[in-house]
Amino acid sequence: MKLAAHGISVRLGHRDVLRSVDTVIVPGRITGIIGPNGAGKSTLIRSLAGLVPPTSGAIDLGDSPLTRVAGAARGRQIAYLAQERTVHWALAVDAVVALGRLPHRGCAPEEDRRAITAAMTAADVAHLAQRTVTHLSGGELARVLLARALAQEAALLLADEPSAGLDPEHALALFGLLQRLAADGRGIGIAVHDLTMAARFCHDLVVLCGGQVVASGPAADVLRGDVLEKVFGVRFHVGTLDEVPIVVPLATLR
Repeated sequence: MKLAAHGISVRLGHRDVLRSVDTVIVPGRITGIIGPNGAGKSTLIRSLAGLVPPTSGAIDLGDSPLTRVAGAARGRQIAYLAQERTVHWALAVDAVVALGRLPHRGCAPEEDRRAITAAMTAADVAHLAQRTVTHLSGGELARVLLARALAQEAALLLADEPSAGLDPEHALALFGLLQRLAADGRGIGIAVHDLTMAARFCHDLVVLCGGQVVASGPAADVLRGDVLEKVFGVRFHVGTLDEVPIVVPLATLR
């Protein structure tokens, strides 16, 4: 099932955060959303998740307007991982992950247990199951919240800076997991700052600047020096190292 934004604009207060944005999250592909701070990446992810209604334009989930998809049904189709990583209640890790099963109320208990166990294993938090989330490190909490999103078993996963705060091992493991989810047919949309990770793991990229799309398409076509310099005001080296794509900022231009 695809998730498509058609010319959406979002106005928050007196500021136009998104302006006439088109994008689509499709099964089997990872779409990365990149751009400088304040470009509108988080707002776009939240709009696609149905959390920030567009001021104009439309978002469709499959053949239906997203606004007509009820909460539980939406939760079974779209999992959302926020950039903010705050849990106010001193719950055990496995209880937090189990919250991802709320859209599946009425499901057989053994099915819930299977999904929770699989999600915790995938996010490398099974060994933390009985720990209290308020006593975890930032990186551990990030993985617990990822597990909660995975437990939804939704067709689409939207994540806002999912690798922020992760060490290199877990960041690579995260992107490898996203690759496997896409290979299994899920549609993945992520806001990401690490351009090398975007080059290496994303199939498609959307470049935002000032709330507008300035480039979109296959990652290899979008990650060009001229595009990146215009958007970020930085000179980059775009190349490969041992056949792995790399994007290295070299100097500011402003």
